[in-house]
Amino acid sequence: MSGLKTTYILRLTIAVLCSRVQQMNSTTQLQKNQDETTTVKHESTCIMADTAFRPMVELPLTDTEYFLRVLHVDDDDCFLKVSKQILEMEGKIKVETATSVNEAFENLKQFHYDVVVSDYEMPGKNGLQFLEELKKIAKSPPFILFTGQGRGDVAAKALNLGAFRYLSKCGDLETVYSELASTIEQAAMTLLCRSSA
Repeated sequence: MSGLKTTYILRLTIAVLCSRVQQMNSTTQLQKNQDETTTVKHESTCIMADTAFRPMVELPLTDTEYFLRVLHVDDDDCFLKVSKQILEMEGKIKVETATSVNEAFENLKQFHYDVVVSDYEMPGKNGLQFLEELKKIAKSPPFILFTGQGRGDVAAKALNLGAFRYLSKCGDLETVYSELASTIEQAAMTLLCRSSA
């Protein structure tokens, strides 16, 4: 990714970010430290069926800004916050996070996303179960399985279920996130072409 420095600097940045994240008590405090980015709060008392989606609304942006809107799902909250920092460095991607499949569907009921990125192994429902349910929804966003699991059977099943791509978290940090950012852009372009067809 052009905006990233050396792998050493990235690793140092991540270490510092993890330390800061652990000291923060709420997402609001974290967002305030990130240029006072607006935090989107969800009403947890509203219980809806997975397929009963509310009318989607756009995430708050200014008139001159355009982002690819990504929902990143992983049960590791610290990892999510670090990934968000890295992916948003270039200014082209806006990341919202969820720590479970159920929370992800609550977000999807309320907001439009260009791409969904998900881990495989999570408590409750795993990434493949998430993908399977997501594909039942009309006009669901492209799905990228981003996981530390290097199993070929998981990759094959994900692609058979309709995942846009299967990516591994393992490897050189700069290479991993450069590939993820590039894949997000490709997936979003696919969605745009599909919508305009």
